[in-house]
Amino acid sequence: MKLRSNSLTICIHRHSEMSEKDLLKRVSKLSPSDSSKFEKLLHPSRKMQFLSARAALIEMDISLEEVTTMPEGKPIHPDAFISMGHTASHGAAISSAEHPCGIDIETMGRDVARIRKRFVRPDEESFSSSYSDLHVWVAKEAALKLTGLRTLDFLSDMQIIERGDQQLLVLLHKEKATTPLTLQYAEYDGQLIGWCVYMEKEVSPSKPRII
Repeated sequence: MKLRSNSLTICIHRHSEMSEKDLLKRVSKLSPSDSSKFEKLLHPSRKMQFLSARAALIEMDISLEEVTTMPEGKPIHPDAFISMGHTASHGAAISSAEHPCGIDIETMGRDVARIRKRFVRPDEESFSSSYSDLHVWVAKEAALKLTGLRTLDFLSDMQIIERGDQQLLVLLHKEKATTPLTLQYAEYDGQLIGWCVYMEKEVSPSKPRII
């Protein structure tokens, strides 16, 4: 599946019926950074998920040889803002030439009830009842990937709101400043996909800091 929305391109790649050999043919040229990561993966399923997310990038004409990684683990590309995610059966990627973006994908029906208190704020209860706890989780994972800041706390630093015009936002609260990210969802092939976008133009793909 490929979805275009304004300046964004989103691609979902299904790998559940592919072999690692077939997937490696499609993802044949990894960057030195990604090659090193791939070589350290031991479990076959983890290898498939890793490759599937990069296959999604290829379908958006993103050169894998130019993908590098920031110290915190965030993938970057010199020509586009990028983000990736995966489940046991699908890989997902998002790219934009203009705006920092983050994506997450989860299998529909995943039970996150036991960790709910770690990511659903009291002021998000109405949102959670309109959507689901999994929607909250996906949104905050996407926001986390956008920033690349693994120190962000899902309760104190992130808040999901719905404006009067029904626009969904993830608010990042950090160091007395609030940064709004637009939030959207899609469902495809049993997967829930969520993506966040920072709409300002103050950053470049090679230095994607927003907070």
